[in-house]
Amino acid sequence: MRIVHIAAEAFPWAKVGGLADAVTGLVRALAAEGHEVLLLIPGYRSVPLASDRFERWPEALYDRLAFQPLRAFVWSLRQEGPFRLWVIDIPEYFDRSGIYADPQRGEYWDDMVRYVALGRMALRALEARRWVPDVLHLHDWHAAPAVAWLRYGTGVFPTLEAVPIVLTVHNLAYQGIFSRDLWPWLNLPDRFFHPEAFEFYGRINLLKAALLAADAVTTVSPSYAEEIQTPEYGHGLDGVLRRLRGKLVGILNGIDTDVWDPARDPYLPASYDARDLTGKRLCKAHLLQALGLTIPVEAPLCGMISRLTYQKGIDILLGAVPWIVEQGAGLVVQGTGEAVYAEGLRQAVRSFPGRVVHVDRYDEAMAHQIEAGADIYLMPSRFEPCGLNQMYSLRYGTVPVVRAVGGLRDTVLDVRTHPEEGTGFCFEPPTTEALVATLRDAFDFYKSPDLWHTFMRRGMAQDFSWRRAARHYIDLYERIVRR
Repeated sequence: MRIVHIAAEAFPWAKVGGLADAVTGLVRALAAEGHEVLLLIPGYRSVPLASDRFERWPEALYDRLAFQPLRAFVWSLRQEGPFRLWVIDIPEYFDRSGIYADPQRGEYWDDMVRYVALGRMALRALEARRWVPDVLHLHDWHAAPAVAWLRYGTGVFPTLEAVPIVLTVHNLAYQGIFSRDLWPWLNLPDRFFHPEAFEFYGRINLLKAALLAADAVTTVSPSYAEEIQTPEYGHGLDGVLRRLRGKLVGILNGIDTDVWDPARDPYLPASYDARDLTGKRLCKAHLLQALGLTIPVEAPLCGMISRLTYQKGIDILLGAVPWIVEQGAGLVVQGTGEAVYAEGLRQAVRSFPGRVVHVDRYDEAMAHQIEAGADIYLMPSRFEPCGLNQMYSLRYGTVPVVRAVGGLRDTVLDVRTHPEEGTGFCFEPPTTEALVATLRDAFDFYKSPDLWHTFMRRGMAQDFSWRRAARHYIDLYERIVRR
């Protein structure tokens, strides 16, 4: 089967969060199953196009958006790999200091135009090389504009109009909502600006239009597929999604078990596996020393790697910090984000030196070392479409404490209610009090090393590989192609 993916991120070329890992993990797994897979991403400054790893097509691609000329170069990844990569290089839109935002000035004002241009020129590239897939798979609102000229303004890309479309919603909170004034950039007649297409309370909603037009819609966990059909988690689209129940399915994301493997992780000072956990204690001792944490190696160490946002429940965690420290435990948080939460973490570090550390950056090596060195991994998310770090943690023998929501509910089984199968701890209300009550139980279990090691080994035995997820996607592709 020929499968094309269009996405705003892909590891290692462009990564802001879990989207990059999810996209690359899926395309690799599909290719490993014997399918011909092509991935198209934007030509951000982070993509090393000037290196000898990429080859530029001899011809440029030309088009117009809102009567403005549009030119794109396309670069192919030279090296042989499991899948093909094409980079859509539009320098005026993507050769910038950040992916979604300028580090100093914030979000880009022209994001709709940027990703409309990506979708338009990605389709132009497919037509130019006559690369007609069996399935077109779009990821989040950034790729959603591609439906505009395949399902609404037809006749623009005639060779691609019959291709079935799958849309994956990685996070419904981000929908691509923009002012009606930007409508001309879609090159569509005004009749498509209505509630059964792009119109959303007087504005443009790119994701909504793609949801309505796609042949199948997936989310990144079964629980999240159900949750987004409710007002609490639907972000204004729950009514639309309830209408789409027949084509909406939740497929749990996987993780790259080659990259995330404590038995052969190059970022770790010692390797280990479920049969011999000795190396994990060495990883913890190394992390404590590297970060200047003064707790004994026997004390519980809590870790968290996250964007600092309201969604991730950083305020819930901040309220629990004094209690965590009172128990003799330590805490390390890695991540950047909203200023109010970054300042809250800085204040916690000042209040509890040697007990609390904030790694105020994203560092891949440090992320692996935190996963290996921590005893408990915290995810007090208000909503979590899938989550990857709880799966990394389980694989690394780091017992997760999570809020029972979305993909966290689907991947972590509470040891208190399932003593023979449990792998972690779950709590329901999004409050500091609920987190503290659950951590109290976790710390009590931690005092029994044999039992704690049982939880660790159960987690390490779980199969969260992308191979499992890819087979669910292949079944879906085959169904919509037959239909």
